[in-house]
Amino acid sequence: MKRRGFISNSVKGFIAVTLLPKIGYSFMTDDIFAGGGCVPTTADILGPFYRANAPIRSNLQIVGEPGVPLIYKGTVYDLDCNPLPNAYIEVWQADHGGVYDNSSPEFKYRGAQYSDALGQYEFTSIHAGAYLNGAQYRPSHIHFRVTAPGIAELITQLYFVGDPYIAADPWASDPDAALRIVPVNNVGGVDTAIFDINVSGHLSAPNQAADMDIVIEQTYGGILITSPKAKMDSIEIIDINGRLVKGYYDVNSKDFTIRTGELSSGTYFARIQLGKHITVHKFQN
Repeated sequence: MKRRGFISNSVKGFIAVTLLPKIGYSFMTDDIFAGGGCVPTTADILGPFYRANAPIRSNLQIVGEPGVPLIYKGTVYDLDCNPLPNAYIEVWQADHGGVYDNSSPEFKYRGAQYSDALGQYEFTSIHAGAYLNGAQYRPSHIHFRVTAPGIAELITQLYFVGDPYIAADPWASDPDAALRIVPVNNVGGVDTAIFDINVSGHLSAPNQAADMDIVIEQTYGGILITSPKAKMDSIEIIDINGRLVKGYYDVNSKDFTIRTGELSSGTYFARIQLGKHITVHKFQN
């Protein structure tokens, strides 16, 4: 089986990253191992809500907050199908209502851990709520960022069998995501999902975010968004809670101004599509 390239993202907290939704791997299942195959896990978009420095912890539940408990766990493997110890696994998700914690010191529903000597990991959390992304809902999902020395970074998402929003979601419905849509079974009274991850054996690829060079700056007329190398197809403005507040479509230009008064003061993310590329940038108004 041919190896396909990973998404490589340069992440500094919430900074801009280029998202290539069609490139990546598919995850390992016990059946695939039994058959002797070794299928790398497909990549997925980082999304605009990654936060660096999530606390090391395996229990993400929050006392007093609503949500159906969910355990998700598995084993991290290298490309030779060997368990990979000490892989750094970061996870983040929306709460029961579909809202991300993007600013609090509690880092709600965010955490990280290292795989153990057998390559295993386990998180206890809740089912993430669906939320509107433009005109449609994103299905319930868990974000993963997996890194290890000498291994290409893997950024991906986990989805769940039976979710009604998968079919309409451009990322979850992509054929590359098929093996990342896993069943949820009741084990000991708790919903449990198994997600084994097979990372690449390649050295980290060059940063692919640099080729977009998006610039967002305040001017006398408002917020100017400039794309020196490619015309922008669409621009969606998302607030700090992940809600779409403005959408500009059929832009077909290398520069676009959000006029003064169109946005209230605050922190926003600009989700910009340029052909097959999607890049997300944080900015203040």
